[in-house]
Amino acid sequence: MKKKIFIVFLSIVILSVIVYGSINVRLSQVKSNVKEHNPEITKVESINNLGGWGEWFLDYSLVVVVDGERYRVWTNGNGELTDKLSLE
Repeated sequence: MKKKIFIVFLSIVILSVIVYGSINVRLSQVKSNVKEHNPEITKVESINNLGGWGEWFLDYSLVVVVDGERYRVWTNGNGELTDKLSLE
């Protein structure tokens, strides 16, 4: 009985690590795509995905610095910006 509980717990931990890692890898890819397609961006302060579980298309929101000013920008992950809003 203890062995079965241990196997279930270990499976949950392994699955959690895989999901967490894949999410971080995807966010890192989006961040590098945005910086590659928009060389005027000097720094990406934060990134969040706007989609939820099971949604086919995911959008991302980033807070970036361009020439010392902060902006919130949106992209669908390919690096091309769909919208931009000044935060200052």
